[in-house]
Amino acid sequence: MRNMRNFFSVLFLMISVFACSNPETEKETTVTSATNKDTVNTSLQEETKAIWKYVFDSTLNDFKPVQQRSVSKVDLSPQHIEKIINKNWPNVQIRYNRTSHDTIYISIPNSTVLTQQMGTTGALQFLVSTTYTFTELNDIQHVAFDFEEGDHAIPGVYDRNSWGQLPSAIQ
Repeated sequence: MRNMRNFFSVLFLMISVFACSNPETEKETTVTSATNKDTVNTSLQEETKAIWKYVFDSTLNDFKPVQQRSVSKVDLSPQHIEKIINKNWPNVQIRYNRTSHDTIYISIPNSTVLTQQMGTTGALQFLVSTTYTFTELNDIQHVAFDFEEGDHAIPGVYDRNSWGQLPSAIQ
């Protein structure tokens, strides 16, 4: 009988402990954590959102570079821009190599998508947007692309003034 009373006492104690825990507090903690996570994800998405795109302007009936968002040049680094480009162009991954004077050097180890599969317009969109994005860096005027030449793009040194003459250069 005494064992039975101990059993019920322990059972009552356990029920009391669990009944006193507040599931609303746990729920609020979860919601708060999810909200913080969403905020972090949003700022990460903003950090990797494209800075420049080369888009078709129906008024001009031609493509033109368009800035997608403004950035603080103080916060930019070649590595950060590399991450932005690679996030926005998942099939054409670049690698930042070095900077010398006013030129930044990047390579595209696997350039088949760029040079053979995107077409001339797709390759041009990539080259222009990448050049404009890297020339957002302080003191950078030129982007030297190193990749295997193909039907739709050729490696070389480009700047923001290169694009008026590019179609003849890549054909």
